[in-house]
Parts: sequence; C-alpha cells; structure tokens
Amino acid sequence: MGSRDTKPDDAHTTGESPAEVVTTDRPVPARLWGALVLVLMVVLFVLQNTESTTVDFLFWSVEASLALVIMVTGVAFALVDQVVSFAWRRRRRQRRDLED
Repeated sequence: MGSRDTKPDDAHTTGESPAEVVTTDRPVPARLWGALVLVLMVVLFVLQNTESTTVDFLFWSVEASLALVIMVTGVAFALVDQVVSFAWRRRRRQRRDLED
C-alpha cells in the first residue's frame, strides 16, 4: 500500500487525532466575549456582595445574601417587562387589525 493524502474527514480512519489534522484560525465571536465578560461581572458581583440582608414584603420576611436579592429582583423586573411589552404589542396589533 502506498502513501495517501490525509484530509480532515479521514482523521478517524488513519488513527490521527482530529486536533492534529484540522486547524482553524477563526476569531472568537464577539457574542462569546460579551457572554464571558458578563459571567465574570456576575461572579465578581456575587463575591463582593455576600453579606446577608433581610427583605420584608407584605407578610413575608426573608433573609438572604444581598447579591441573591438583587439578582432575583432583576429577573423579576425582566419578566414583568416582557409581560407588559407582550401585552402592549398585542393591543397595538389588535387596534391595527380593527382599523384595516
């Protein structure tokens, strides 16, 4: 048997590891960098805000870390924002359909 050219698709049949055969020089996408920075910021935020705080709301009283309270509040705000935005778009669409 003679020598043959190896293509990236043939890596599994020749016994070579794909990392040795396939090389890419693609840059890291900006979205990935943004996500990495966001995760790093959240980790730093949590590490810097570990003290405990008490939250009183109506009849409930909860003691939790400050970071957790702020993050839960942010998620709740984002959910309320999405619901209100959905209702507003739906109402606008209904008005536009009535006019047509």
